[in-house]
Amino acid sequence: MRNIIFENYDNKTKEFVETELDLNQPTIDEFLTEANIQDEFTKVGDIVPDADLGPEYRVNILPFFKKHKQWVYILTINGRIIKCGESIGTLNYRWGSYGAGTRVNRENGTCSTTNYFISEIIRNAHNMGYEVELYGHPIENLTQNLNVFGQLQEVVQNNVKRYEAELLRLFKETFGHLPVVGKNGLGV
Repeated sequence: MRNIIFENYDNKTKEFVETELDLNQPTIDEFLTEANIQDEFTKVGDIVPDADLGPEYRVNILPFFKKHKQWVYILTINGRIIKCGESIGTLNYRWGSYGAGTRVNRENGTCSTTNYFISEIIRNAHNMGYEVELYGHPIENLTQNLNVFGQLQEVVQNNVKRYEAELLRLFKETFGHLPVVGKNGLGV
């Protein structure tokens, strides 16, 4: 499998630079089996080319998973893990944010460099004929009652950072390194 060459945005120089993404990464099956979490993750959707949309791709979340909030997810290209991440909202919400990562938006400064970076990798993976898939683990929506300035309110606990940290710890423990794509670019 050939590595992906894509345009990355350099925050220091404010220019686009050619970058190579090494796809010699662990597979989803290797990770889930070796970390003994194969029963915790399931394929939740595909990311497919769509020239009619701004980011040039569409995220197809399987209907069963569309409404759940709070996730940890794994992004794969041709079965190779490139990113582990989290969302405090639905997967459509999170991936809608990534979808803002167009070149025009990046040049105008109206999308984050991370959203551009992820979208550019996906676009180039599709151009090379690679399959892009999303695996996820729904985090239970636990609630608690809090006294907020004299008002008793039921609130949903936010535990996604804890789950993401554990997922990344398991990945590093299993393979000796973190996934190739981190929060702010290549390497974490």
